[in-house]
Amino acid sequence: MTEWQPITTAPKDGTRILIARFAWHTDTVKLPEGSRKWYWRIRQGHYQGPRKYSLAYAISGFWSAKWGNWNDGVEPAGLHEATHWMPLPDPPKTE
Repeated sequence: MTEWQPITTAPKDGTRILIARFAWHTDTVKLPEGSRKWYWRIRQGHYQGPRKYSLAYAISGFWSAKWGNWNDGVEPAGLHEATHWMPLPDPPKTE
């Protein structure tokens, strides 16, 4: 499989590709779940504590010229702030 590439280099000819969004997320793993600090960090999107860069979503999609966005076929919504892409992998072989 190939490496993730910046979304700016993706084909915009309607070809289906694997589209992804990588983003920074607050790391709440080290807090006891259910504690007041844990709830506060989850509810406050601006928490400045430990963060990690990770995959938010990956889905088959394409550039929609009609809507002017990266789309998974449920138009017109589009995919929120896609950051990377790669060619779709080959489908599994059946006998």
